[in-house]
Amino acid sequence: MINLAFLQSEHDKSPFDWFIYTAALPENHPELVLARKVGIKTSKRDELLAQIITTIKT
Repeated sequence: MINLAFLQSEHDKSPFDWFIYTAALPENHPELVLARKVGIKTSKRDELLAQIITTIKT
């Protein structure tokens, strides 16, 4: 199961630790900037898909 959440404030208590985003999202998008600021792991969607495929193959 994958839980989805939205990061809107550095005080947000949403329980997630990985922010996945599309390459179309600008580097200065507020949610991406905030995720990086508070230390949440960030990855582009294609990086996540590559990791999933690698995991399935092994």
